[in-house]
Order: sequence, then structure tokens, then C-alpha cells
Amino acid sequence: MVLIVVLIGVGIAPRYLLDKLQDSYEDRTKVSWLTNNVIVLLGAGTQKLQSGIEPSLFSYARISETVRLYKNCVQSSTECKVIASRWRCF
Repeated sequence: MVLIVVLIGVGIAPRYLLDKLQDSYEDRTKVSWLTNNVIVLLGAGTQKLQSGIEPSLFSYARISETVRLYKNCVQSSTECKVIASRWRCF
């Protein structure tokens, strides 16, 4: 029992269990932009606040990726548009 606690406490057991989580992830593929491009941002719901509407916690990664793709598209000197799907308010 003490050995198990020590292995967990010093990080040997967690490292063994967690090493596969970040093993060989795939890089983002390069996008070949055409002359006229559209990026679709899928909605993930919104949170209705007193001051207005705010994207939900789970939509920030999508928004960030959309911004990254849009900047990449603009840098390639092509026409770029973003379409955001309808965001549902609760």
C-alpha cells in the first residue's frame, strides 16, 4: 500500500498512465486557399447574460480556430468570408 502511494506521489504511476494521451498527435494540415473561400463557424450555444449574450465556454476553441484560419486566408491574398451558424440562446 505504501509503495502504491509513493509511486503515485512522486509521479511515476501518473506519468506512465498519461504518456499515451499526448503521444503522436497530428499536426494541422496546410490549407490550399482558392480565390474565393468561406469558413463556417459552427455555433455551440450561448449564455444569456444581463449585459447581453456571450459564447459558451466550449465555443472559444472554435472561435479561435476560425480566427486563425481567417488570418491565414487573408495573408494568402484571397477573398475570405466567415459564416457563423445561428447561436441558440437559452
